[in-house]
Amino acid sequence: MAENKTGLAIGLPEGWQPMPPQMGPPFPRSMELYWPWYTPEEAPPEVPPEEIPEVPPPPAGYCSLYLYIVGMGSVTPGSGNYPAGSTVTLTALPGPGYVFDRWSGDVSGTSPMVNIIMSRTRTATAYFKAEEYPPEPPEEPPEEPPEAPPEEVIYACPYCKGEFATEAELYDHIRIAHPAAPPPPKIPASDIAKLEFEAVKGTYDLGIKVPYEMAFDYKGKGQGGSLTISLGTGPIGTFFTKHTFSPVGVSFEEAFDWRALQLSGTFTIPPTLERGQTYSVRATLKTDDGAQEIDTDWTVVIIAELPEEVPPPAPPEAPADIRVESLVVSPREATVNQVVQITVTAKNYGGTRGSKAITCNVNGKTLTQTVTLDPGQSKQVSFEVTPLEARVYQVSVNGLTDSFTAVSPPAPPEVPPEPLPPFVAEAVGPNCLIQMMGPGNVPAGTEFTLYVAILNWNFRTGLPIKDFTLYGQPVFTIDGRIDEGAYKTITPVAPTWKMTEYGLFYEGQYELGLTMPTGPMNIKVDSWIEQEYCNIPWHKDATLSKQIPLG
Repeated sequence: MAENKTGLAIGLPEGWQPMPPQMGPPFPRSMELYWPWYTPEEAPPEVPPEEIPEVPPPPAGYCSLYLYIVGMGSVTPGSGNYPAGSTVTLTALPGPGYVFDRWSGDVSGTSPMVNIIMSRTRTATAYFKAEEYPPEPPEEPPEEPPEAPPEEVIYACPYCKGEFATEAELYDHIRIAHPAAPPPPKIPASDIAKLEFEAVKGTYDLGIKVPYEMAFDYKGKGQGGSLTISLGTGPIGTFFTKHTFSPVGVSFEEAFDWRALQLSGTFTIPPTLERGQTYSVRATLKTDDGAQEIDTDWTVVIIAELPEEVPPPAPPEAPADIRVESLVVSPREATVNQVVQITVTAKNYGGTRGSKAITCNVNGKTLTQTVTLDPGQSKQVSFEVTPLEARVYQVSVNGLTDSFTAVSPPAPPEVPPEPLPPFVAEAVGPNCLIQMMGPGNVPAGTEFTLYVAILNWNFRTGLPIKDFTLYGQPVFTIDGRIDEGAYKTITPVAPTWKMTEYGLFYEGQYELGLTMPTGPMNIKVDSWIEQEYCNIPWHKDATLSKQIPLG
């Protein structure tokens, strides 16, 4: 028998379960369908209404998919509407410490990935279970230290000298032995009063301990507490904290009424305080449950000034100690009869004024100077020597040694003669003019160029060209030798030596490349001509001779 939402008992076949709302269209809350598709072990899990997947009504052509999770994990893709007839691949993803177990609903199996065809509204449940690990071997329990014997607590009777192990025994004793006595007094709230703190007044150096004494009244339960001491500056009534020490533990004994107590101790002057400054000392006494009292001992600690430094007695004056140092010879290589300078430095390392002879020896020749120096004073001492022959000279000055070399002076350089200006020479014949141009002088072995030009000097103007033509042939003779190829023949083909109706006509310009010998060079140019149509045979018309001096 099952009871539906109307409260009526109905008979159902075995295995029939109420159909979840996601399996079909929505129904009124009073209506519930039962369906034979699920056995109890395959039925969707019972989930609170707020955990039922929210899927909006599917649009036309879509079907809804509802997904449930049992255990720690998730499923992708999630609940929603999918196209009718499509295939959705569901993947179960276990959470940390869990593994996938199985599917139920419209899908089944143990594979974490399954396909579901959306031919209608579908539902599926993914089950996850905790991952199983092999049992770890049991840990051996650590050895427990032997228990310390409990501290003995004694409960004293306030009306007699009786002592008891437990509070119950104490109250039984009072009830029986002192029936008429009033109940034991109640412990009052903790309080501190009449705190008097006093440090030993004086002048202290940094790092020195300062003694103090403290008196106060206390009532309340037995408990712990602390004493905090601070150092500060300012006039009486004003406290500017400059240093606070770490709290010191204090024990308070149980007192039903005010009890006078005392404490004493020391504190150390910290290195951060200012020398010459006066400090007040403030004490703060506090119980663990918050009661406290403060007292200040004004202007009691003075930090000592640094003692004036007394200069140590001056050491006795040391005797003069003049040392010769830093031998320098310049130049290291000199020519004969050149002055060489030898220099040393004399310094007095002693404590009194003194004198010392400085002796310079150069190849057996001795020079001496005397210096007088105050303590710490130094002075350069110089000697000059002139070598008279080329050789190595050994130098020694008060134990310092060096050397220099004298060499013969070099021969004076040969001064070449100054070049002469270029020359132009001419020679005139009956019919020709010879012109020559070249350098005024030339050094031996130097190559140079000589320019020679031949001019038709016959200017009988008015004669037709065909009636008069002048042929020429110069000959060059250099230092008495006819130069190879010196015969420079001019043919009657232009350019030729010929008379024109315009007067003079230059022809036959030559450049001679020559090398200067070791002495002067003699050059001669002969101009040979022939006059056609005039029946004048070849003959020497003009000669030009020129000597080029050695540069």
